[in-house]
Amino acid sequence: MAKEGKTTAEAKLGTSQFINSQIETGTYIGLGAALHANEDRFADGHEFQELDGHITMEHVIDDWFPNISDVIDAFMTDR
Repeated sequence: MAKEGKTTAEAKLGTSQFINSQIETGTYIGLGAALHANEDRFADGHEFQELDGHITMEHVIDDWFPNISDVIDAFMTDR
């Protein structure tokens, strides 16, 4: 998700930097954080939208019940 005032492009770059920094830690916690951030890229409830501090029911449903193509895309990039 994008921080307030950030563009989608800035959020994507920030996510990539976060993923790389977490992998570089060489820890299971870092790996888990990197995988989670990567998988959120594909969650319909996220999509690099600006996070305003409020989570809607639609957001929760989109995260909990992803479509199969998003699951496959997330899995393939996790690999």
